[in-house]
Amino acid sequence: MNKTELSIKFPNGSEIVMRGLDTEERVEAVLGTEYGTIYANEASEIKSYKVIEKLRTRLNDVSVSCVDGKVIVPKMFFDCNPPPKSHWIYKLFILLKQPDSGVDLSEKGAYGGVQLNPVDNVENLGEGYIKDVFSDMGEMQRRRFYDGEFLDMEVGRVFSEADFRYYDGKPKVRYLVQ
Repeated sequence: MNKTELSIKFPNGSEIVMRGLDTEERVEAVLGTEYGTIYANEASEIKSYKVIEKLRTRLNDVSVSCVDGKVIVPKMFFDCNPPPKSHWIYKLFILLKQPDSGVDLSEKGAYGGVQLNPVDNVENLGEGYIKDVFSDMGEMQRRRFYDGEFLDMEVGRVFSEADFRYYDGKPKVRYLVQ
């Protein structure tokens, strides 16, 4: 284990490399290497699908499996607590649409998902965890973290996600309302 480089190298030559994707500089640093497998932990924290598109360009390792000697099929894996339905994860994995354009995916069979809720993992949770954590949780948080639901963000909000537009530059402000 190399704590400076945040990597683990195994005797068979396999390596796990851990990198953050929270800044543009960190995303760009990943672009210098190719990988056979990419795993994005807590993918709902990755706000922009553009980051995923950049990562995908690094998925081109032609390593050979030490188990059966075959070339590794490049794959990406993600885990998350379900974000709002406006997030790229919902659009990509549930709606099977390209998140930025809304166009149907051409390779729908290449995308899939598995839902795991706390009750599916009870044997690996501390005694009383489910009761202690979820019994007094608010409905919206419970539906997200216990039931694993993607939620509409409009419930109880003054503005919906659709009310906001994103710009690359600074918009000209005529007046400000607070």
